[in-house]
Amino acid sequence: MQKAIKDMRENIVYIVKDIVSGTMDVGVYEKDPVKSKEITEFLIRQLDIINIEMNRQNAKNQRDFIQERYESSITDLTHAEDSLKQFQDVYGISPELQVIEVSELEIKLEAEIESEKIKLELLEKILTGNQDEVAYQREKIILLEQRLFKLQNSTDNTSKLQLKGSPDVVLNFIRLKRNVEIQNKILSVLLPLYEQAKIEEKKEMPTILVLDQPFVPDEKTKPKRIITILAFMIIGFILSYGFFFVKKQLKRIEGTTG
Repeated sequence: MQKAIKDMRENIVYIVKDIVSGTMDVGVYEKDPVKSKEITEFLIRQLDIINIEMNRQNAKNQRDFIQERYESSITDLTHAEDSLKQFQDVYGISPELQVIEVSELEIKLEAEIESEKIKLELLEKILTGNQDEVAYQREKIILLEQRLFKLQNSTDNTSKLQLKGSPDVVLNFIRLKRNVEIQNKILSVLLPLYEQAKIEEKKEMPTILVLDQPFVPDEKTKPKRIITILAFMIIGFILSYGFFFVKKQLKRIEGTTG
């Protein structure tokens, strides 16, 4: 069998590949021209069958991989959505908006307190510390600071989001929201690939385009008749010349001996 396969590859089938154009020539050397055509057609059919099977196997492997990644992405998205929902149940739908509102109020209070302190310093330089204007300014600053402290350390149950620790709350909310968006994006990319892989796996369309159909040859490809005749003539001439040359030498030797 090994000798038959070797003979088939080396002496019967010829294959020429053109990497640049992406084409391949397939031919068969056979004494019977019709049989040569039939073998060529058989080889092309087998090549197409093998190529289709390899493409289907490759598509199956891709589908398995994408399916595994797709199912994993669905699980990750579900977990991300559940985490975001639990977070919003505690801190509200958009805690960052509430933080912005509270932060702006805090900034205004701090700015107002600093402004009133500057006024107090001016009054203390102008007036004595016992005058009503100075006492009033001090009392005003104390009230503003108490208001700021209450805002920063509110324990009001009506507001689930306090200003204290709010940057971490907002940061966690942004991370959870971003994670949901990322998983949605991954899912939107994987879904078309998954559907395409399922289609490719079921495809059985011909994958080889035959540019020139196999045909019954009109002339022999090999052996070349003219070359064969010339080769035999040359060999015959050499043998004949050698024969007469040897015969002539033998006669010369016999004449010399006699």
